[in-house]
Amino acid sequence: MNKKLILLVLPFFFLASCNGNDDPGADETRTYEDYKATHYRKIDDFYSGEGKYCIYFYQVSCSHCTNIKSDVFNYMDAQDAGKKSYFNNFYFYCLSGSSTGEGKLERGTFDYKSPSNLDTGTSWSVQEIESFVKNMQTNKVNTTAETCLFGTPSLYIIENNCFGDLVYGETNIKNFLGTH
Repeated sequence: MNKKLILLVLPFFFLASCNGNDDPGADETRTYEDYKATHYRKIDDFYSGEGKYCIYFYQVSCSHCTNIKSDVFNYMDAQDAGKKSYFNNFYFYCLSGSSTGEGKLERGTFDYKSPSNLDTGTSWSVQEIESFVKNMQTNKVNTTAETCLFGTPSLYIIENNCFGDLVYGETNIKNFLGTH
């Protein structure tokens, strides 16, 4: 009798543990609009903030951005509650689609590095991206024209009105937010 009961109940435990959703951010009920006070509206103000702050670039259609949406929102909530203080401010910027007029204009404001290296037809390597970042740090970049933009998700760290660092990609941003 006990074996039959266990065999009947066991499948329900397995089903309860599987939500059938491979998209970790899809269940998130909070939206970027809930944080609209922290949205950067003018890209021209990129380097005009105070102290150490960050600007998180995302796209609504970006699956990697969706996957870490909860992590980003949790970080924002913790910062608002005084539990996180690495940044003076944490801002969002919604990057428009690359094929739209606004998206082309936004990318034209930066030193845009298409996700595919146009010279070789391949994606930028980690070493190439790190080289661009190191160059921006060394040169104390303080204009968007000198700032490399690789795509989304991206977390730009600005300190004393100069480029400080770039955390790029879903895994790196999630790890960074978990440790800062």
